[in-house]
Amino acid sequence: MATAAATPTARAGPYCGDGIKNGTEACDFGTANNTGAYGGCTNTCTLAPYCGDGIKNGTEQCDCGNSASDMNPACTVLNNQNNYGPVSAPTPARRPPYCGDGIVESSFGEQCDGGNQCNAMCKMSIQ
Repeated sequence: MATAAATPTARAGPYCGDGIKNGTEACDFGTANNTGAYGGCTNTCTLAPYCGDGIKNGTEQCDCGNSASDMNPACTVLNNQNNYGPVSAPTPARRPPYCGDGIVESSFGEQCDGGNQCNAMCKMSIQ
């Protein structure tokens, strides 16, 4: 006597892994794609690490969250050559002081930081 092949049981209702963002899910790329890879979605339908999440991940030089003005969309520090030190370790990572940040850092020799009489080296220009 032949046996009937087992048929897969359909899952009822929306669920994490169905490929459709539902309810409280932050994302849902389907079970096979919810791998937790950088910039993707986890198997619990929450966002995986990404640039702008406020946490320095992987190769990111900084990640001050979505409102940061000292990083670009690739989470690399802008004008890194002008920093007075390395990017700090706290989460989220913060860019160190630099000429052009709008704050006079006299301990680093700045006389000014922006304005009409301030040059690119943060020294007062004589006009």
